[in-house]
Amino acid sequence: MPTEQPLITPSHLPRPGQKFAGFEVIELLGRGGMGQIFRIRADGQPGSESMALKVVDSPNLTRVDQLRFEREFQLTSQFAHPNLVEVYDFG
Repeated sequence: MPTEQPLITPSHLPRPGQKFAGFEVIELLGRGGMGQIFRIRADGQPGSESMALKVVDSPNLTRVDQLRFEREFQLTSQFAHPNLVEVYDFG
């Protein structure tokens, strides 16, 4: 049975000071079982508001996990409330 390759390998994870998906990575905020959270800002805009970037990097991520993460994005992006994160993009 063929094994699936991870979505993002450790060498492809963003690092502070690097550019990633059109954003400047400022710092690693935390790690979890499925990925990492980074503080980012729009590339080339030093005074821009910082945002968070969630990068899923689990080598054991199944198709069900991918669908669950996509569903999380779809549901979260429908809400606007001061106590919830605002979601901008998925991919």
